[in-house]
Amino acid sequence: MTITRRWACALPSASVPCFAGALALIWVGACWADVVVLKHGGQLHGRQLNPESPSAEVVVIGVEGGGQIRLPRESVAQVISSSAEDDEYAKMRCTCPDTVEGHWNVAQWCAEKGLTKQRQVHLHRILELDPDHEEARRILGYRLVDGAWMTRAEEMAARGLTRYHGEYRSAQAIELREQARQRREAEKEWYKNIRRWRSWLISDKPNRSEPAERNIAAIQDPLAVPALTELLREETVPQIKLLLIEALARVAAQAPAPDRSKPGQKTTPTALYALVDHSLYDLDEEVRLTCLDHLVDLRRPEVTERYVRALKSKDNAEVNRAAAALKALGDNTAIAPLIDALITTHKVQLGSGNPGQTTASFAPDGSGGIGFGSGGPQVVKVPVQNPEVLAALIALSGENFEYRVPDWTAWYAAQRRSSHSIDARRD
Repeated sequence: MTITRRWACALPSASVPCFAGALALIWVGACWADVVVLKHGGQLHGRQLNPESPSAEVVVIGVEGGGQIRLPRESVAQVISSSAEDDEYAKMRCTCPDTVEGHWNVAQWCAEKGLTKQRQVHLHRILELDPDHEEARRILGYRLVDGAWMTRAEEMAARGLTRYHGEYRSAQAIELREQARQRREAEKEWYKNIRRWRSWLISDKPNRSEPAERNIAAIQDPLAVPALTELLREETVPQIKLLLIEALARVAAQAPAPDRSKPGQKTTPTALYALVDHSLYDLDEEVRLTCLDHLVDLRRPEVTERYVRALKSKDNAEVNRAAAALKALGDNTAIAPLIDALITTHKVQLGSGNPGQTTASFAPDGSGGIGFGSGGPQVVKVPVQNPEVLAALIALSGENFEYRVPDWTAWYAAQRRSSHSIDARRD
């Protein structure tokens, strides 16, 4: 017995069209629209005649022509019941003339009933019968481009664009986005791995500590840097911090230095910056000095720039740490900003605010200020001489004008004039 028939059941067999690909599959099915899904994977099209008896041991399916099929309940996975619109459409499909007008009428009816997929099937059949049917082309999203009908996807493909996550993009743009996606996935994997190894380091199981140290010591992948920097900020155990710093230094040593002949070149030396930040701000002195040792070995220009910016810190201790680092780096391009940072101004809170009380506050180098009580704590700006800045200037310049900023400024201007004069003679 034949369970399913083609859509054109009312036409003579010689006139039944042969559709290609998916369209033919869509049309397959009886004019009755219930679908019985079998557990072994097959399907039957018909009408369930005993839906009111879900506990019955047998499912009775009526098929066209008046026949019945009785199926054991355990062989049926699901019965997908049709709606009234589905039933009416099934009847229309079986009686639809295979003409442009016939399919157009059914397509219009499908539009009214909200049967979008069924409507598209008839519109596609119209185009098989009349490739220049403008209304069907328009509904299906075609446009006339240079004399040829194209869907938007085909038009974009002709321009070299492909749909990617809801937008049309070039192959190059898609490749870049895929690379970014893969990079994000790799970074997430590093977060997971390093956190796991960190837990091994503090585990009570001694056989885990050594593998964890070896794994961290083997890190050289730049994609591990975001995880290393974030976990370093969170870490409180000094020994583990030093392990993470060593890993950052290994990655930084592999990164290419920026090409100064290309001003527009973008670089993100995050490993270097993490080392600089911890050399300035970490509370553990050993951590700060370890970071600085690595940076001195690397000798990268981005490091000098980062420390020069730190000379403008509102924290006087950070200013002096930045100066000490610049002295260790030995980069004389830092001389001018060091002169500017020789004496810096910082806000200091004076006294408890008792009326008439005179208070004073002095920095370790002897600079400071005097305030007078006026009913509340006072914050005043105090000029502070920075000894580490002076030490860096002496080391880089070979001169010592102490804290006399005008003398340093005059000397530096003379040095620049002399340098320009020599360059001019060479030209």
